[in-house]
Amino acid sequence: MEPDFPLTAHSIRLATRPVNAKINLSVPIPKTRNPSISSSRTISVNVSQKVLTNKHKIDSERKYILSNSAEGKVLQAFKLPLAAKMNLSGPTSNTKDSERQKVLTKRTKMYSEKKHDLPSLTQGEMSLISTPPLPAKKDLVSPNSSRGNTSIFSSKKPSVNNKQKVLTNTPKLDSEREYFQPSLTEDKVLLVPTPPGKDYCNPKLMKPLNLKKEKHTFFKSNFMYNPQFQYHKTAVPSASAQHSHASNRFLQVAIKIIQNTLKKYNNYENYEQATGGNLLPAKQIYQEVHKYMETEGCQGEIAVNLTEDVISQASMGTVKRQPTMTINVSMAREKWLQGTLRHEIGTHYFRTVNNSKQPWNNSKGREKYGLEPANPTEEGLATIHSLLYHPDPDLCRVALLYYTIYKASSMSFSELFEHLKIFVRDPEARWYYCVRAKRGLTDTSQPGCCNKDQVYLEGVLQILRRRHTIDFKLLMAMGKVSYEDINRLKKTAVLSKPRLPQFLKDRNQYMMRLEKIMQVNELTDTLLKTLVD
Repeated sequence: MEPDFPLTAHSIRLATRPVNAKINLSVPIPKTRNPSISSSRTISVNVSQKVLTNKHKIDSERKYILSNSAEGKVLQAFKLPLAAKMNLSGPTSNTKDSERQKVLTKRTKMYSEKKHDLPSLTQGEMSLISTPPLPAKKDLVSPNSSRGNTSIFSSKKPSVNNKQKVLTNTPKLDSEREYFQPSLTEDKVLLVPTPPGKDYCNPKLMKPLNLKKEKHTFFKSNFMYNPQFQYHKTAVPSASAQHSHASNRFLQVAIKIIQNTLKKYNNYENYEQATGGNLLPAKQIYQEVHKYMETEGCQGEIAVNLTEDVISQASMGTVKRQPTMTINVSMAREKWLQGTLRHEIGTHYFRTVNNSKQPWNNSKGREKYGLEPANPTEEGLATIHSLLYHPDPDLCRVALLYYTIYKASSMSFSELFEHLKIFVRDPEARWYYCVRAKRGLTDTSQPGCCNKDQVYLEGVLQILRRRHTIDFKLLMAMGKVSYEDINRLKKTAVLSKPRLPQFLKDRNQYMMRLEKIMQVNELTDTLLKTLVD
């Protein structure tokens, strides 16, 4: 929840004093928000009364005071220069990172010792993944969307201590989240909580509110329980009709990609560790994000939110007109992060900026010009860009999502979880894929799915099929358009000074990397012609 006044680089000044002394907080409050309050006020806070129970922003010299609610002691102030090295310590401490990495290493070792005998499936398993007659090729998975990927999420409501009225204008920080606003001047850092409210509850995200509780119950039941998910009141209680139909159009290709990957790495756990690497601490994530935004010339434009409270690896959206990227720190690996930034910023954000200049920048404009749905092109292009510079650009994860969603349409949650063992032995990884496939459903004991994640593989295959005829710079410059609309709309599009990522500057290098994706995943033009018009 945001404070009643906007937090700026000089909003709050704290002067360090002895533990039992008083601390003066000067809080400028714009008259436009509350005319009855003067332009600033000084609040006296007695530290010995344990009033300071949260982190607070410090003065222009970049000093920060940490408080401990148990002891009520002011710890030593330290500096956080943003422009130099982004020396930020995120909400995930080194201890927590270390513990999470130990668990990951233990799981990886556990499963790597068992040979994954997947490549040759039994007849019973093959019957489970048999493919019914293919639907019409125009049966696209994703609906028309003029906004593209704008995943916005809710957060916990900050609590207010009613007994201590002196800090009613200062929100309590959520200990699991850190919200970084790079739009401030480069010598300032602002840490504030992710505000709650109806603007941050996106029904499209369809994240269960009781996800942690249901996960605990599911694991405690030895994977026999079917979770009963609950959603925010503004969210759809079950997957809508447009997302409930699972496609099988690329099912055999998905199975082939998964099997080839597991042959190469012996099992899924080895694949994830080899291609993703170790988990990153919050401090290093911020450093990598800041470095990437400097490279792409968009520093100061995008807020970055680190959290473990989302079910996606990352998402790009808008929070109160502020472009915001959310990163799941429990999935931020050293070899995947750069690809994630190319996916979210280099593709989604730049195409959104370019789309804002176009006459089809809203639903009426898209209808007027008869635009095709932005997906699967949008997510397909972003997925390709996430793999562009990877030494082994394997499509296993998007193929596994595609396959899992197809099976979810005819299985309960517990059945799906057990079935995925033929591909993934790690229960944590299987839980992730099952939740992605079953999100939006309330009673997961019933067959059903959310097909949104099938667009990743579908979009990749469609773009690779036409990689020689697509003008990728034009596709980026025109905004949220499908590759099908490029030639028809290029004379209407506003193409002056488009935002293009660095990896699109050299077309020859770009095309060579697309060919590598084809080779690594054993895709051929002949195969793609049989699948894509």
